[in-house]
Amino acid sequence: MSHFHRELVECPYCFNEEDIVIWDSVDAGLDPDLKEKILQKDLQNFYCQNCNRVYLLEKPFFYIDRGQKLVFYYSPGHGDFNKEGSRQPNGSLREDLGSALPTNFAFPLEGFRLRLVSSYNHLIEKIHIFDEGYNDRIIEVVKVALDQRIRQDQKIRSQESEPDLPLDLLFLSQAQNQLIFQFLKEDGQWDQVALEEQVYKQALSLLESFLPEEGAWDIVDRTYAGLLSHYASESL
Repeated sequence: MSHFHRELVECPYCFNEEDIVIWDSVDAGLDPDLKEKILQKDLQNFYCQNCNRVYLLEKPFFYIDRGQKLVFYYSPGHGDFNKEGSRQPNGSLREDLGSALPTNFAFPLEGFRLRLVSSYNHLIEKIHIFDEGYNDRIIEVVKVALDQRIRQDQKIRSQESEPDLPLDLLFLSQAQNQLIFQFLKEDGQWDQVALEEQVYKQALSLLESFLPEEGAWDIVDRTYAGLLSHYASESL
């Protein structure tokens, strides 16, 4: 089941203090309404009764979906795990770092996809990926290729020097054999782009045998995708 505690939180704008609910874990199978709050970014919001401002609290919590064998740990404080030297040659998190993360759950973690995420947007993306039946490791590889396509397309349209990378690429959904992604443009507006699902299937066919077994904590992101692709190419 889901767990929470109460905490006295101070508004950073007017310094008003309020006693609010802080979620420690969300069991998506038992509490689908809480899952929906995560997707709507309405789970850990602070609503100040004094100045009426609203902001998202960066408090860590676990997202658990036992039906899909998923445990995600949203923890902004673990962003330093992305530093150079934190990964193995195949992209996986170093074993000593992974073993320092929580494993004390009321159920065995064998075969579970354990993911550490330090961005709320990427937590939401992970939920979308697995809800649609995809592998997040392969999706990250596909995103690298899609990123290059977007950059090339923008370069051709502008006829100028190569533009900066999109700030982010996030998987949204699948529709009509296409994967739908969104990315934040330089002007601060979100845009969408589609990729044929066949690209994902080809990447899965090429890389599936190189994917490590599940059951250990991992950070699956752009860095992971680059290292995994390089590791596979060196092994062929």
